[in-house]
Amino acid sequence: MAKRFNLNKTSLQKLEKFKNHKPITDEIYKTFFEVVVSAVKLIKDCSEKSIVDAGIGFGKNLSGNVSLIKKVKELCGGKYKILMALSRKSCIGEMTGRPVDERLSGTLAANLISVLNGASIVRVHDYNETIDILKVLSYIKP
Repeated sequence: MAKRFNLNKTSLQKLEKFKNHKPITDEIYKTFFEVVVSAVKLIKDCSEKSIVDAGIGFGKNLSGNVSLIKKVKELCGGKYKILMALSRKSCIGEMTGRPVDERLSGTLAANLISVLNGASIVRVHDYNETIDILKVLSYIKP
C-alpha cells in the first residue's frame, strides 16, 4: 500500500526553489533528503517500508533527469528504497529522438542503469521486457 501525504509549507518551499535549477547539485540532494526525512517522520513505523519516488520529469529538464539517474544512490543518503519511473518519459524521448510509442529501448537502458546505480524499484509499462533485462543483469552484474 502506498501512502501519499501533504508536506508542510516550509518543506515545499525548500523544494520549490530548486524547480528549474541546473544542474542538480549536492545542495539539492541534501534538501531532498531533509524533506523526505521530515515527511517520513509524519508516518509511524514506516522507515523500513518507505519508498521514495525520485520524481523523474517533475519540474526538471533533461540535465536534471539524467543527473537523478546517474546519482540515484545518493538520494536520501541510501536510507530509503528509491523508485524510478522512467517508462516512455519525455526525457527518454529527448535522449533518443523517438516518439512515445518507440521508447522501449531507451526506457530499458535507463532502467538498467538506474538499477546499476542503486534504484531498488522500477515502475514500468513493459513488464516482460524489463524482467528480461533484470534477469540478464543478475547473471552478469559486476
